[in-house]
Amino acid sequence: MDYEKADLKVKSGKVTDTSIATTQNAIVEGTETSLFFAEETVVKVSWVKDFQEPVPNILNACTILSENLSKIKRESVRKDPFSVIGTFGSKFLKSVQEDSLMHRPDFSDHVYKGGNKFPAVVAKKEVEDGMNKGTDFAELLPMYSFLYSDEFEAYCKNPFDVAAKKAFLENFEVPVMTEGNLVTEKHIRPPFLVSWKSMACDASLDARVQRITSEMMNKWLFIPPIMHLLYAAQNNIQIEQASETLAFHDIVFYTMRHHVHQFGMLNCRGQPCMSECYKIPMAAVITSAPHNIIGASLFVAETMNVALTGIHGEDTDGVEERQARLNAETLSLAKMYDTISSYFDYPSISVCLESLGKVQSVNPFLHGISESTYNTGVFFCSQECYTMQMLN
Repeated sequence: MDYEKADLKVKSGKVTDTSIATTQNAIVEGTETSLFFAEETVVKVSWVKDFQEPVPNILNACTILSENLSKIKRESVRKDPFSVIGTFGSKFLKSVQEDSLMHRPDFSDHVYKGGNKFPAVVAKKEVEDGMNKGTDFAELLPMYSFLYSDEFEAYCKNPFDVAAKKAFLENFEVPVMTEGNLVTEKHIRPPFLVSWKSMACDASLDARVQRITSEMMNKWLFIPPIMHLLYAAQNNIQIEQASETLAFHDIVFYTMRHHVHQFGMLNCRGQPCMSECYKIPMAAVITSAPHNIIGASLFVAETMNVALTGIHGEDTDGVEERQARLNAETLSLAKMYDTISSYFDYPSISVCLESLGKVQSVNPFLHGISESTYNTGVFFCSQECYTMQMLN
């Protein structure tokens, strides 16, 4: 709709400019009057130039305006968690280095023993016996060794701590894959672009072990701040309080260690170590209550990874073309999460988490879509959740 604005002069409680006051489809934005209507006051008015505009559209516009004003007032006290996630997500995407736009990371020194590429799920009986014997976590649940380090745990506990984040990233500062005449001394740090070569080809270069992938590395970086923001909103507490909640630490540890490697429906199942090792109530499905924060966080992290899948384009593309694609994806992600609550009538955080968990469970193909423009619309509903993906 196309609007024009005018100032109406009001005196003694009456509009003095009647030619404007009788304009059809007028939408009054706000008024300012004196206490006894004795002084001249200005009233700001917006009206539709196209008089054929359906009245329901005008009323809907007024409703959206009113809701947005309410949102601004609410967020002056506490920000919408998805709006904040959009801000953090866009910052992560903008932090991709120029060298990372052109080269793939070399994870030769970041490996783990993988059964069929992924760490094997340890049976409940083995977990129980190991815990009774006092077996160390790293031995009982073998995987990439850094996941048991102090730097890893510090970042999981408080991803907004500058020192903890710096120490975490330093572990993943790696050389680039050498192709052609690349400089082997060149190093890059996360986040990385997600490509087919980095996920499948590079990961299998050593037959004895499984390398981590850029997709996995990115999720280790993305998930902790996402979970902290959602947990704080879910429990109506400050982020600092979430960082001090010991029970929440176990949820983050469990998610980061056991739900970043697997994909698809397998990744929606709770593992036996939940209750035995992390003191989290066992659940057959981690995408619905009471553990829907796990599924929701995985979905948000996946959308951020999907935004990094189509940046590389063709091998002949220069850094300018790839930077332009990255900027477009960054803007798209920020806009989606900043407006998602308003578009879906400000659902409660519990509805959001449940809905996102359902999306994660029915959309395993989100992983590694290399030809997507990323535009993923999430519809929050009380009973169901739908996704729409627009591919090139």
